[in-house]
Amino acid sequence: MTTKDILEAFDRAGLDLDPAQADQLLAYDAFLRAANQAINLTAITAPEEVLEKHFIDCALVLPYLPEEPQQVIDIGSGAGFPGMVWAILRPGWTFTLLDSLQKRVHFLEGLALDLGLVDRVHPLHGRAEDLGHQADHRAAYDLASGRAVTGMGGFLEYALPFVKTGGLVAVMKGPGEEGGLAAIRAAAETLGGAYRDQLTYALPAGDSRRLWRFDKLAASPDRYPRRPKAIKNKPLL
Repeated sequence: MTTKDILEAFDRAGLDLDPAQADQLLAYDAFLRAANQAINLTAITAPEEVLEKHFIDCALVLPYLPEEPQQVIDIGSGAGFPGMVWAILRPGWTFTLLDSLQKRVHFLEGLALDLGLVDRVHPLHGRAEDLGHQADHRAAYDLASGRAVTGMGGFLEYALPFVKTGGLVAVMKGPGEEGGLAAIRAAAETLGGAYRDQLTYALPAGDSRRLWRFDKLAASPDRYPRRPKAIKNKPLL
């Protein structure tokens, strides 16, 4: 894969990209594949698949997010999707990339240094159920993101307390069912949020994806987020 390949792929997908950003994505791909030899970061390793199923997938949702600069927390960032891709494509935004596994945080730290993003990308080791109660993080972000989360109710419980009133939670998911919309609405409302909409988009090869958006309307009750055992035993959704 070359810079030209990346530029052409983004152009075919109707996405803007400048050569410097394409160079960063190329470096991202090389860094990811090298690190993946030692750390299980992604099952997608072929460069053309990384380009479409990671980079372009993350880029395709940006038109549905605010245009003004955002303070973002990417929850369960893993290999940096979507947060690190957004950091390349939105140079005015700042990011906290939260992950519970230290070795993934070390990877993100090295990647941010390699890409020249350390001034506005801050990998953070910790758990959302702990950091969501800390003054430095609670209601401190304009936007909380998550990708391929396993349960919408649990993720909303982790995400909404991080977001300021007036902010947004954006959840990238595949086409599978998430449960009844009424239950999703009720879970969001319990946490001070509101379901806005569900947008469907497709990757260039045709794979279907969805972006769920939730607005933060009021402060989350102090008891949330709960511990994982409580979320499992008495889920909001």
